[in-house]
Amino acid sequence: MARSTHPTIQIHRIHLPHLILTSTRCQSAEFYSATVRLPNHFCGHFVSGIHTRSLVLRTADGVAVFDTFSIKHAAEMKEAIEHEFPGEKIKWVVHSHHHLDHTRGSDLFEGVEVIGHKDVNQLLGDWPEAAKTVALTTRTLSGDETITLGGVEVEALYMPFSLSHTLYGFHIPSENVVFAPDMMFVRTVPPFGFPDFYYPGYVRALDRLIDLKAAHYVPSHGWRGDRGDLIEFREMTVGFHELVEAELLSRLDRAEEDATIGEILRVAYPALKAKYGDWHGFEEMFVAKFGRHLGWQM
Repeated sequence: MARSTHPTIQIHRIHLPHLILTSTRCQSAEFYSATVRLPNHFCGHFVSGIHTRSLVLRTADGVAVFDTFSIKHAAEMKEAIEHEFPGEKIKWVVHSHHHLDHTRGSDLFEGVEVIGHKDVNQLLGDWPEAAKTVALTTRTLSGDETITLGGVEVEALYMPFSLSHTLYGFHIPSENVVFAPDMMFVRTVPPFGFPDFYYPGYVRALDRLIDLKAAHYVPSHGWRGDRGDLIEFREMTVGFHELVEAELLSRLDRAEEDATIGEILRVAYPALKAKYGDWHGFEEMFVAKFGRHLGWQM
């Protein structure tokens, strides 16, 4: 088992969905999941056991890193890669989307080709101070594209009108691996209802990843899981939305103009808690997620 000696970052070779720490040799490349453990107080939600996770792809021509997240994550991941794979050059950084919690720290990788959606640079330019540690894209993507990194084909799957109009998922067919940034959470309610969340497009994105039926699914946050966990997350997302929608629409149909959001919340909360109350972040994130799903219907 190959592991970094860095105290807060680990690099693990992907083998089987439930044996992700087991060493293996892939067909044409090797895949690793680089994980940084976050402090217990992070966002009041991502507590011990919840992580940021990059996909690191080794090829004969160099190393590619998918998402860098933060200065700390990027620096420790860079050090770990250099320790584990001495002499192997990091040649590519891939931005899955423009959100700063996925792109910060990427400027630590000097002289690399930076790949991302064609609008990433414009959106980062809107926040120059916050984005000052982000490397701008030098190779832009538009729609679905197949990119070749060191002889390995990577399907960049465009997921518009979902979480961000710059969002991509990544499928590496030769290795049967999917990287699902912000599209896979294992028994976890995502933070703050997602700022750019659009329910119909997000469910389409989840369905697209599920339909790939890959052997390995790599989430960008939280615990590692498999396709079954992604399906379960989809069911939670849809079930949450449909319950909130039904409660609101039933009141609108009955012309209950005096019905309050609080009344809908008091119905939705116990029903959803019965199903998902043991999911990580349910209590902390319920109101934010409730508001996000309710807002689209009003």
